[in-house]
Amino acid sequence: MQDRYAGDIGDYGKLGLLRKLSEKYIIGINWYNPGELDFERDKNGKFKQEDGRYRDFTTFKDYAPDIATALESLKDKHSIKMLEKKKLIRNAVYYNRIIPRGNDKRSIWHTTAMKKLEKCDVVFLDPDNGLLCNSVKMGSVKSVKYSYYCEVKDYLKNGKTVIIYNHRSRKKEDVYFNEIIEKLCEESCADRNLIQIVTFRRFSVRDYFIVSKDKNTHNTIQNLIESLIKNTSKGNKSFCTLANIESGAD
Repeated sequence: MQDRYAGDIGDYGKLGLLRKLSEKYIIGINWYNPGELDFERDKNGKFKQEDGRYRDFTTFKDYAPDIATALESLKDKHSIKMLEKKKLIRNAVYYNRIIPRGNDKRSIWHTTAMKKLEKCDVVFLDPDNGLLCNSVKMGSVKSVKYSYYCEVKDYLKNGKTVIIYNHRSRKKEDVYFNEIIEKLCEESCADRNLIQIVTFRRFSVRDYFIVSKDKNTHNTIQNLIESLIKNTSKGNKSFCTLANIESGAD
């Protein structure tokens, strides 16, 4: 999560989702702030991509009108701290320290984050890209754009329900979903039966992998998401969807 993206259409979706879950749970948000990423600038010092430019929520205001109004008020002053000051999620706890380079420093950063969010029921991890992919090594320059599976594992071991943002890959949806689910099970010790995925498809597909701590939490979150979808849908169109995956959970 970079300051330059704060308050865009992606944040509109995630904040609406987290606020819905805050009806039942205390939400902790780890922004996975990577700081300034010079490697994303071109030879003229400008950023190569223009993600974050979608800030017109007119078409989707029924999803979360007050959040839309708050984000629109940010204009060119968008930043992670400005989002926090808006207090859009009840009783939310935030961790916004910049991810340090190097595995040893990152380990300390992660431990500090866990302490800051220890009283939260649900912890949301918001990396720039998503869960670590095979082409990026832990501790490398680009690893600050990802969350590690071992970090997810630590939160799960501490009894947290974990939500992880992941930017959609170009693979077929079922292949992509299953690859990440398998890794969550193998490397984070997640229970496949307790995983569900919420997808937002506006402008750029964004997925949120939700790993619940137990069956009751899984079912409660599923009910909250289904309520959100039902109450914000127009005809056959919905701002977000709950993925149809084979979980086996009742």
